[in-house]
Amino acid sequence: MLRDCELDALPRDKTLHVWFGRPESPQAGRLDDHFPLFDAHLSLTLLDALIRSLPLRSVYVRVSAHFAGQFLSGWLKLRHPDIVVVQEMYDQTLMLTDEKLMRAYDCDAEDIYLARLSELASLELCDLVLVKNGGLLWEDACHGLGAPQCLIYPRVDLPLPVAGTPDPEAIIFAGTLPIPSTVDQESDHLDMRYVEMIQRLPADSGLRIDLFNAAHRLPGHDALFAPYHALAGAGQLLRYHPGLPFDRMIQRLPDYGWGWHIMHGDEADAEPVSRVGIGNKFTTYLACGLPVLIDPQFQFMADLVRAYGAGLVVAPADLPTLPQRLGAVDREHLRLGGQRLIAMMRAVNATSRGHVMTLLAGG
Repeated sequence: MLRDCELDALPRDKTLHVWFGRPESPQAGRLDDHFPLFDAHLSLTLLDALIRSLPLRSVYVRVSAHFAGQFLSGWLKLRHPDIVVVQEMYDQTLMLTDEKLMRAYDCDAEDIYLARLSELASLELCDLVLVKNGGLLWEDACHGLGAPQCLIYPRVDLPLPVAGTPDPEAIIFAGTLPIPSTVDQESDHLDMRYVEMIQRLPADSGLRIDLFNAAHRLPGHDALFAPYHALAGAGQLLRYHPGLPFDRMIQRLPDYGWGWHIMHGDEADAEPVSRVGIGNKFTTYLACGLPVLIDPQFQFMADLVRAYGAGLVVAPADLPTLPQRLGAVDREHLRLGGQRLIAMMRAVNATSRGHVMTLLAGG
C-alpha cells in the first residue's frame, strides 16, 4: 500500500528492516537493502530479544491475508505496549469466505480462525491501521473496534503516461486471468469471470476488446492459456495478449476508450473483499485517463464511480445493450470525472502518509 520508496523517506540510520517470513515466500525475493536487514527466521523469541535490545519507538508492519503473519501487530502491542504500531492491511481473511481461503490459499479451519482473530486484534489494538477498504460492509465489520484507520488508494501516484489517442470503441482488460482448464472445476475462480462477462456482449457490437493477462508472462505459459488465443481468434470482438511489464502497460492504456472491471455474474459471485476493496486495476485505469466499466458487486468502487461520474456501473443483465449505452454517453465528461476522483484519492493518500510519518517519528 505505502510504496517502498515512500517508506525510504524514514531515516536510514534509525530504521531497521525486519523480515519475519519463510525464505521460499515470493516476498523474500523482493527484499531490498535500503535499510539494514534483520531476518528473524520466523522466531518470536528472536524477534522479542531484538526489540528488547534496541531503543525501539515505532514499528510499521506489512502483512497480507495471502501470507502468514497477521498476528504480529497484536503480539507486538500486547508484548510491548509502549511501542507505536502502524499496520498495513492489504487484504484480510475477514473479507474472504472460508471456501475461498481453503481453495485458493490452502488454509484449514484453524488457520482461518486464528488469522481472523489476529486481524480483529490488530483492528482493536494498533495505533493506526492502513486499509484500502470502505463502504457500509467494511464499516459494519469494524464496528466497535478501537484502532484508528487511514485509507490508502493503491497506484494513484503513477508517473503519468504519454497522452494517447483513445479509441472510444476500444476496451482494455489488464489484469490476472485464471488458467482456462481450472475455471469449471475450481470455485475459487467464480470471482474471476471477466471473459465470461465479455462474452455476453453481442459479437456484432463493433467494439474491440484487448485482454492483457498478467498471469501469462513466460513462454512456458503459452500452452496453459492457449484457449484464450483460440477464443480471441474465433471472432472480431476479442484479442488476447500475454501480460506486459507494468511500465509498458501503463503506456498502452491511454490508447483505449474504456477500462474493463466487470466480472461478477450475480450477487452470489462476489467475495466480501470485492465489495469493500479498491483494486489496482481500477485505480490504474483511472490514473491513465480511462473511464471505468464496473459491475455493481464491486460496491465501494461502484459507489465512487457513480459519485464522481468516473465511468459506468453495468449490471450483468445490461451487458447485451452496453454498446448502445457507450455510444450515447459523453466519454470525455466521464474521463474528467475520473480525473476528479483520482485527485481526491491522491489528496487522501497525502493525508494518510502524513499521519503515518508523524506516528513513526514519535509525534
